[in-house]
Amino acid sequence: MRNLSKAQEDPELAFIITAIYLKRQQRDIIRPFKTVLSQSANPDHMRLAALLLSDDLNDATNQSLSRNLFKRSVASREMAGIGLIVLGVVLLLNQ
Repeated sequence: MRNLSKAQEDPELAFIITAIYLKRQQRDIIRPFKTVLSQSANPDHMRLAALLLSDDLNDATNQSLSRNLFKRSVASREMAGIGLIVLGVVLLLNQ
C-alpha cells in the first residue's frame, strides 16, 4: 500500500501499477493516478491516462485529465488529435 501512495507522485510507478490494474479491469483502484499520468511528458503515460477517462459525470478528474492531456500534447500531432477528441467527449458529457 505504501507504493500506491508513492505512485500518486511518481509517473513511472503510477504507469506500472495502472497498467497492471487496468489489465485486471480494476479501475476503481487506479483512479488516483489519472492526474500524475496526465501531467507526465512521457507519451506512453499520456496514452494510458487517456484510457482512464470515464463517462462518470460525477468524477471531477475527467475534466482536469482532458485539460492536462491537451496542454501536454499540443506538440505531438497524434496526441493533439487524441486531446481534441477527449476534450470533445468531456464537453459533450458535461452538457
